Amino acid sequence: GRGSEWNAGGELFVGSGGIGTLTVNTGGFVTATEVEAGQFAGSVGRITISGSGSRFGAVDDLILGDSGLATFSIQNGGIATDASAQIAILSAAQGTVTVQGAGSQWNTTGELDIGVGGREILATQSGALVTSNSAFIGVDRGSNGSVTVDGHGSQWNDSSALAVGNYGQGN
Repeated sequence: GRGSEWNAGGELFVGSGGIGTLTVNTGGFVTATEVEAGQFAGSVGRITISGSGSRFGAVDDLILGDSGLATFSIQNGGIATDASAQIAILSAAQGTVTVQGAGSQWNTTGELDIGVGGREILATQSGALVTSNSAFIGVDRGSNGSVTVDGHGSQWNDSSALAVGNYGQGN
């Protein structure tokens, strides 16, 4: 809730070898140097940032679905920030990111890799905003990355390079 704050300091794992859920809502704040969800095969990591004033930050990397399954949901005015993000890294990995609702934001100040080796879906809906410095969709051979920007006021602003179907399949 509002005024609640957790600074993990180093690495924060959500669903490293099992099932893990992290929820930041009603004005809470969570930050760590690096955040990883769905690290190992068979693991499931779910991160939700919901509500105006709710904030989530990875000072360095945000990794969603290294070998496992990861879901990352930003809704109802929540805000997430990271220096770089990699989604669905290995071939068995799956990642789903949804940024939904006016005021909801996902800001990656560096590179955003969508579908590095596995399958990933990014959806920006209903007035939400995603920003990145550079983005690659369908990064490696055999990968599948998909991005949808849908709804009045929804935006994805990439300030530099954008590659769709880098070596894999990109939509």
